[in-house]
Amino acid sequence: MLGEFVWTGFDYIGEPTPYFNGPGANQTDWPARSSYFGMVDLAGFPKDRYYLYQSLWSKKPMVHVVPANWNWKEGQTIPVMLYSNADETELFLNGKSLGRKKRFSEPVELPVGPNVSPDKKFSSKFR
Repeated sequence: MLGEFVWTGFDYIGEPTPYFNGPGANQTDWPARSSYFGMVDLAGFPKDRYYLYQSLWSKKPMVHVVPANWNWKEGQTIPVMLYSNADETELFLNGKSLGRKKRFSEPVELPVGPNVSPDKKFSSKFR
Protein backbone atom coordinates (compact mmCIF):
# COMPACT_ATOMS: atom_id res chain seq x y z
CA MET A 1 0.00 0.00 0.00
CA LEU A 2 1.45 3.34 -0.98
CA GLY A 3 -1.04 5.56 0.78
CA GLU A 4 -4.61 6.12 1.72
CA PHE A 5 -6.93 9.07 2.04
CA VAL A 6 -9.30 9.45 4.98
CA TRP A 7 -11.95 12.14 4.48
CA THR A 8 -12.13 13.18 8.14
CA GLY A 9 -9.73 12.49 10.94
CA PHE A 10 -12.10 13.86 13.60
CA ASP A 11 -15.87 13.73 13.87
CA TYR A 12 -17.27 17.23 13.51
CA ILE A 13 -20.49 19.07 14.26
CA GLY A 14 -22.49 19.69 11.12
CA GLU A 15 -23.54 17.53 8.20
CA PRO A 16 -25.25 15.15 10.60
CA THR A 17 -25.41 11.52 9.62
CA PRO A 18 -27.73 9.73 9.49
CA TYR A 19 -29.87 12.43 7.90
CA PHE A 20 -33.14 11.03 9.27
CA ASN A 21 -35.08 11.38 6.06
CA GLY A 22 -35.86 9.45 2.95
CA PRO A 23 -36.57 5.76 2.42
CA GLY A 24 -35.36 3.46 5.17
CA ALA A 25 -34.85 6.23 7.74
CA ASN A 26 -34.45 4.84 11.23
CA GLN A 27 -36.44 6.74 13.87
CA THR A 28 -33.91 5.77 16.58
CA ASP A 29 -31.14 7.65 14.73
CA TRP A 30 -32.64 11.03 15.56
CA PRO A 31 -31.39 13.52 16.62
CA ALA A 32 -28.01 13.32 14.92
CA ARG A 33 -25.86 16.41 15.46
CA SER A 34 -22.57 15.54 13.84
CA SER A 35 -20.79 13.48 11.26
CA TYR A 36 -19.55 10.17 12.60
CA PHE A 37 -17.02 9.50 9.85
CA GLY A 38 -13.81 10.40 11.68
CA MET A 39 -11.23 8.10 13.18
CA VAL A 40 -11.45 10.16 16.39
CA ASP A 41 -14.69 11.17 18.14
CA LEU A 42 -15.79 14.68 19.16
CA ALA A 43 -14.10 14.30 22.57
CA GLY A 44 -10.79 13.31 20.97
CA PHE A 45 -10.97 9.60 21.80
CA PRO A 46 -9.75 7.22 19.09
CA LYS A 47 -12.39 4.94 17.57
CA ASP A 48 -11.76 1.31 16.63
CA ARG A 49 -11.04 2.37 13.03
CA TYR A 50 -8.10 4.46 14.35
CA TYR A 51 -6.47 1.25 15.59
CA LEU A 52 -7.05 -0.48 12.25
CA TYR A 53 -4.98 2.21 10.55
CA GLN A 54 -2.41 2.16 13.36
CA SER A 55 -1.99 -1.60 12.91
CA LEU A 56 -1.26 -1.06 9.21
CA TRP A 57 0.91 2.06 9.43
CA SER A 58 2.85 1.84 12.72
CA LYS A 59 5.98 -0.16 13.45
CA LYS A 60 5.58 0.37 17.22
CA PRO A 61 4.06 -2.88 18.64
CA MET A 62 0.35 -2.47 19.34
CA VAL A 63 -2.85 -4.43 19.94
CA HIS A 64 -6.45 -3.22 20.34
CA VAL A 65 -9.30 -5.55 21.34
CA VAL A 66 -12.76 -4.98 19.81
CA PRO A 67 -15.50 -4.73 21.08
CA ALA A 68 -15.64 -3.36 24.58
CA ASN A 69 -19.07 -4.81 25.33
CA TRP A 70 -20.86 -3.15 28.25
CA ASN A 71 -24.00 -5.30 27.92
CA TRP A 72 -22.47 -8.78 28.14
CA LYS A 73 -24.46 -11.33 30.12
CA GLU A 74 -23.07 -14.55 31.58
CA GLY A 75 -23.34 -17.41 29.09
CA GLN A 76 -23.64 -15.04 26.11
CA THR A 77 -21.13 -15.42 23.29
CA ILE A 78 -19.83 -12.22 21.71
CA PRO A 79 -17.44 -11.90 18.77
CA VAL A 80 -14.02 -10.62 19.80
CA MET A 81 -11.70 -9.12 17.20
CA LEU A 82 -8.45 -7.28 17.48
CA TYR A 83 -6.20 -5.00 15.53
CA SER A 84 -2.47 -5.63 15.85
CA ASN A 85 0.72 -5.24 13.90
CA ALA A 86 2.24 -8.35 15.50
CA ASP A 87 2.95 -11.32 13.24
CA GLU A 88 0.81 -13.52 15.51
CA THR A 89 -1.52 -12.91 18.46
CA GLU A 90 -3.09 -15.11 21.11
CA LEU A 91 -6.33 -14.39 22.96
CA PHE A 92 -6.75 -15.42 26.60
CA LEU A 93 -9.91 -15.53 28.72
CA ASN A 94 -9.41 -16.04 32.46
CA GLY A 95 -5.91 -17.43 31.85
CA LYS A 96 -7.06 -19.96 29.23
CA SER A 97 -5.97 -19.61 25.60
CA LEU A 98 -8.82 -19.25 23.12
CA GLY A 99 -6.45 -19.61 20.18
CA ARG A 100 -3.78 -17.96 18.09
CA LYS A 101 -4.07 -16.16 14.76
CA LYS A 102 -1.45 -15.09 12.25
CA ARG A 103 -1.68 -11.62 10.77
CA PHE A 104 -3.42 -11.50 7.36
CA SER A 105 -4.06 -15.24 7.47
CA GLU A 106 -7.59 -16.19 6.45
CA PRO A 107 -10.57 -13.81 6.24
CA VAL A 108 -12.94 -13.69 9.22
CA GLU A 109 -16.71 -13.41 8.87
CA LEU A 110 -18.04 -10.37 10.72
CA PRO A 111 -21.63 -9.65 11.77
CA VAL A 112 -22.87 -6.46 10.09
CA GLY A 113 -26.15 -4.64 9.59
CA PRO A 114 -28.46 -4.97 6.59
CA ASN A 115 -27.16 -1.69 5.10
CA VAL A 116 -23.75 -3.37 4.61
CA SER A 117 -24.92 -6.79 3.45
CA PRO A 118 -28.39 -8.30 2.91
CA ASP A 119 -27.33 -11.54 4.64
CA LYS A 120 -25.75 -9.51 7.52
CA LYS A 121 -22.31 -11.07 6.93
CA PHE A 122 -19.07 -9.50 5.79
CA SER A 123 -15.65 -11.09 5.33
CA SER A 124 -12.42 -9.23 6.20
CA LYS A 125 -8.80 -10.22 6.73
CA PHE A 126 -8.03 -7.07 8.73
CA ARG A 127 -9.62 -8.16 12.03
